[in-house]
Amino acid sequence: MLAAAVWRPGFAAVPERLPDVPETAGHEYKVGLPDRHVPFSYYAATYRRHDGFAVRTAGLLCKELKAKCSFEFMSYQSMTSRLSSGELDFALGAFSPDDYLRKGGYTYSTQVMSARPVMVSSNAGIVFYSSRDMQVLNIGARFGSPEELALMHGRDRGQVAFLTSYGAYDDLARAVEKGKVDCIYVDSLSAYGLMMKAKVPLYMADDLISPAPRRISYRVAVKKGDRDLLSGINQGLRKLRQNKELYRLAVDFFPYQDTEL
Repeated sequence: MLAAAVWRPGFAAVPERLPDVPETAGHEYKVGLPDRHVPFSYYAATYRRHDGFAVRTAGLLCKELKAKCSFEFMSYQSMTSRLSSGELDFALGAFSPDDYLRKGGYTYSTQVMSARPVMVSSNAGIVFYSSRDMQVLNIGARFGSPEELALMHGRDRGQVAFLTSYGAYDDLARAVEKGKVDCIYVDSLSAYGLMMKAKVPLYMADDLISPAPRRISYRVAVKKGDRDLLSGINQGLRKLRQNKELYRLAVDFFPYQDTEL
């Protein structure tokens, strides 16, 4: 004969599953974002606030972390410096492992999305048939970017004649619009933003600098040593990919572009 189940006050017959609460819940984080990088992060004068793919992704991540975040907008140089010093907890932008090797002091999340390097020019007469064409051009790139590093290697090999570095993507756009450089070397997503905003027609060509086709991986940079934050960001990114939130943002800000989301 089976014994009858006895109910006692204060005890549940079936253990309740507690909601998953991340280790980051209730924390306050300082988040770095680029101040002039269309369409990732930029000031939307119409709405009197910053907007962009990175801005909205940061907002979604903070909700997943259940944390309070304050956003700070700055140059890429300031972001890498303040990440290394621990003044920022994490940052979103066009980072790559090359930045870490050169600067140090922070780690990377899993991939957010990817792009490919391209050449952009305002001169339709420039021919981009082979890498030899690069030997007579003044090429612009963002300071500290993987594209700049590739150009520096190309210059060492005699493949690139002239390299001019700029601190922000807006500066790159003005340089190529005004003819200060023959072309600029950027990733395809940044190139899309530059071409949409440019006041003159811009022309895009395939990458001729790298010896083999490559992808540029966008990630979140996290200050070194905060494993709970890195784990929470990686979990948040996985969820945002699974529920298609990142895909919907990419469609809004990068229509017709391959982001692999």
